Amino acid sequence: MLFTAVIAVLGLRFWTSYCFFPFVEWNNVRLAPTFMLFFGSTPYPGLNCGPLTTWIYGPVPLLINLPAILASDTIGALLVAGTINLLLAIIPTILVIATIVIPETKTSRLDRAWAILLCLAVWPSTSLQYIQSDNAAIAFGLVSNLLILRTSRSHQSPLVFAGVCAALAVWSKQTSLGIIPAQLLWLALTTGRATAFRYAGVCIFCGLTLGAVFVAWFGFDALWLNMVRIPGRLPFAEDLLARTHDFQLHILGYVLLPATGLIVARRAVWRRDSPWLLPALAWVCLLPTALISIYRIGGATNSLNGFLYLLPLGALAVAVKLRHLTPRASTAWMAALTLAILTQQLAHSPLLPLRPMTKPLIEAEALSRAFPGQVYFPWHPLVTYFCEHRFDHAEDGLTTHGEAEIELSPETIRRYLPPHWSITAIPGWREREQARYKKYQPPTAELRITGKWSLYTWPQTGRPMPQ
Repeated sequence: MLFTAVIAVLGLRFWTSYCFFPFVEWNNVRLAPTFMLFFGSTPYPGLNCGPLTTWIYGPVPLLINLPAILASDTIGALLVAGTINLLLAIIPTILVIATIVIPETKTSRLDRAWAILLCLAVWPSTSLQYIQSDNAAIAFGLVSNLLILRTSRSHQSPLVFAGVCAALAVWSKQTSLGIIPAQLLWLALTTGRATAFRYAGVCIFCGLTLGAVFVAWFGFDALWLNMVRIPGRLPFAEDLLARTHDFQLHILGYVLLPATGLIVARRAVWRRDSPWLLPALAWVCLLPTALISIYRIGGATNSLNGFLYLLPLGALAVAVKLRHLTPRASTAWMAALTLAILTQQLAHSPLLPLRPMTKPLIEAEALSRAFPGQVYFPWHPLVTYFCEHRFDHAEDGLTTHGEAEIELSPETIRRYLPPHWSITAIPGWREREQARYKKYQPPTAELRITGKWSLYTWPQTGRPMPQ
């Protein structure tokens, strides 16, 4: 009964996250590069060609979302992408917990089932509600670690598949590179240097092979500009203490708490035969780039998601420990713990919709069809694609280039804006922000409200003001 209740509440959390997914403008902006792969543009534009995108990460997450291109409208595309986003959390969690081994400890199927529920309850809401390159990177990294753990001196065939997954993780997000040194160090300590050198060769081969494919597809200069030059030139936040204050709860839960646990339990963790050694090394090796990322302009707490490498084993260890301490009451304790976490997650969610939040998208498509060639959606490029089969600059692309001090010519900016631009449509909650697109629209534009949208309108030469 308790197990069913927990599944129901967990299902509610995942369902409300799924319903919230199409409402988030970030998802619209981050799914658009996937459509650019096959519909006449590139997600990695050069300095003077192509509409600017929000994508400064690897191509792998774009490929994962390819099923969305089969949709017939914006809503369908986002709902498909939302399903994929949830599976990136569910599938690796089940795989890892179902196969992980704690030496000298008997684990039952019920232990593993409770561990899966606890792990998914703790999973960050942002990973469920937003398209993030971290989601794919963590998924491939977890599977890669799982395969590494199955490697021994006499059984090394999993190394090849682990290397493929590690390469996919790095080509999902550049800062995931730390997973490979962690795995090499673990292999050197547990199976010998020869195995570690062999795995290094596998990773180099897989990484370079994928790199060659992507360079042939997008071009070296375009990849270097968007994946290296622009991220490398993003400045640090002006007030580091304010950034620390803003992220204090995440720094506490994702950095200080794991660090304290690994120090307190150092004798159980930092030894060759410990099941904690590989996930702990992964967390440590990913931490430096994660901390740098959160203090840069545009950085967010998703960069600290390296703690997810510790989470599956931690959840299973809690389930087993409670069963040993209180055999009769362990189910009640696990249910209480999981429900408490789920309650907090639901309480801190921005919204808890029971139906997909698609009304703003319906309004946007109606607006685009009523004024073809006139409406610019800085945060909803997919609406323009489905209604007018055109890609415009994304606001986040304009902002990112500006923060990186990479300026484009006025001709390049104008080329990828609506041909008869006289309306800018943004979500109402973004009305007061200092947006980059405002530099290119007339300062005399009038602000109007339509449904969930704020509209800046102005007359074109020889045309009346849009009504």
